[in-house]
Amino acid sequence: MKPSLYVETSVISYLTARLANNTEIAGRQVATQRFWESREQFDLYISPLVEVECSQGDPSAVQYRQNLIKDLALLTPQEEIIALADSLIAQQAVPAKAAQDAVHIAYAAWYRLEIIVSWNFRHIANVWARRRIEAVLRELGYCDLVIATPEELLESP
Repeated sequence: MKPSLYVETSVISYLTARLANNTEIAGRQVATQRFWESREQFDLYISPLVEVECSQGDPSAVQYRQNLIKDLALLTPQEEIIALADSLIAQQAVPAKAAQDAVHIAYAAWYRLEIIVSWNFRHIANVWARRRIEAVLRELGYCDLVIATPEELLESP
């Protein structure tokens, strides 16, 4: 059985952006491309929030992003997902100003996906955020979600 992954919007953004001059960001873009080329190793899921975020900005970029996500499995909204996102914020795992990030995490956790893949180091994919998020999810009974960057998923599952 393939690992199930929630693809957070930052991954799609890195995948579709012009190659950056900054070598660190360019390296992430290359890693994202390599991850995407190996996507058949995973069952990939997105939420309606990813669709909304991918639909914003330059029309040609929007079209490119929408083409990339059109074949990914779309998760159905549930009231409990918003309640879980609110809990992540209330328990300070995610700051209130990053409510959409809490929603991404909540979708992945509520649907019991194995991994949320993200480049969002500010609120999701850094070691301190991971510890806070994982602790709250464990407390709420969602203990199996792993937070990873595309680069971390380049090895075969």
